[in-house]
Amino acid sequence: MSPYLVDSGRDAAFEMGWPHPRMVSLSEPDSLRSEKAIKRIVKGNDYITGKPLMKAIVEALTVPPTKEEKETGKLKHPVEPRILSFSGMYDEVQEYFHKSRMTDGLPVTVPTVDSVKAMLKGTKHEPDEIVAETFKMGFTENGQREGQNITVEKVAVIGAMAGCKPEYMPVLLALASKGPPYFSSAQSFTGMAVVHGPIAKEIGMESGYGAMGPYNHANAAIGRAWQLMGRCLCYAIPGLTIMGDWGNNLQYNSLTFAENAENPMIPWQPFHVEKGCQPEDSVVSIWEGRGLRQRCGYNIPDFALKVLGNVEPENGGLVLLTPLSAKMLEEDFGFDTRDKFRQYIFDNSAMTVGEWLDSDQVQTFTIPHLELPPPPIENGEAFQEEMKIRLALPRDTIIPRFKDPSQINFLIVGEGMIYFVAGGDFDLKSIVNIDPWR
Repeated sequence: MSPYLVDSGRDAAFEMGWPHPRMVSLSEPDSLRSEKAIKRIVKGNDYITGKPLMKAIVEALTVPPTKEEKETGKLKHPVEPRILSFSGMYDEVQEYFHKSRMTDGLPVTVPTVDSVKAMLKGTKHEPDEIVAETFKMGFTENGQREGQNITVEKVAVIGAMAGCKPEYMPVLLALASKGPPYFSSAQSFTGMAVVHGPIAKEIGMESGYGAMGPYNHANAAIGRAWQLMGRCLCYAIPGLTIMGDWGNNLQYNSLTFAENAENPMIPWQPFHVEKGCQPEDSVVSIWEGRGLRQRCGYNIPDFALKVLGNVEPENGGLVLLTPLSAKMLEEDFGFDTRDKFRQYIFDNSAMTVGEWLDSDQVQTFTIPHLELPPPPIENGEAFQEEMKIRLALPRDTIIPRFKDPSQINFLIVGEGMIYFVAGGDFDLKSIVNIDPWR
């Protein structure tokens, strides 16, 4: 356990009924390090006690527990009042929210009784209805708070803080039902929310010019509200419940935009229809990744391969296209369906075994788990055996980057007057129907 995980470990133990855990902390992460690094770690000191690491480990395992260490009892979190009364000047109110960890570092619109009531008019659901149970879903590493559920009213409060309009509520509730736009990982992931169907136009979301920039109120406010849900409702606290070492600047509005499905240049059916929804359905697709690479030029198929060139093996890949790029794929290159282009990407996204071995995904997750029981996934044993066979191949052996064509997805966004393509390691996590939240 590295130093920045000590408080997180203590909090997690307290959550599980162990108020005074006996802990030893390494000076740095130990996963698949070089021999030189391992020796440095072993010869170092325990970060908590300052004793030599090996001595601290032996003592932690052999010294009888103290009376305090034998105590049990779950961490009790204070229950905040439903309505918080606070008065002060504008700067004082903003400072209160900041110190209470209820902002993203920027000023918020202070939620009032009236502004929350106005937000609640955007849905027929009752204020006390539970949208998600945070303790059961475990939104953050160890930030689950039993009994602290996400309700419709809490979502309305967050919407008011982010400057949302009441008509955004169905989208906010759909997003809230699946948790915040990130999960706890040292790799600093971000979420992405893409709205499909009639509601995007109804509430004024942008799918064309500047859709992914800070220009459209609905895109910006909904995305900000989504990440504030993580901050305020799911206890996302850096270094305690959220372990993203760098964080991710994309979390500010969580890459929130609408799919462009109406431009006449687009040859493909809308994304949500491809995934089995009806054209009249309003849904939001929820994604998880780290970032995007961009290319501009005529050879869209080749550029699509290039922007996916940094996608870690085992992860999914997402390609964003402008309407003009999609039209070119059909008329100039013969890809009249997403499936044809998907198969092309799969067939041509090759990498060497050496590149596969050197990836952080394989180094951190795949190799260390090969000595453990098969993972609890479909065909887990077969997957484990396949990985062992791959490990024995020469480093220059060519292998596919993706496990299956279904891992590759395409979305169309932008106005379409440029040959543009972007891609990255965004996995599709879920598609949520917005209409039931109206």
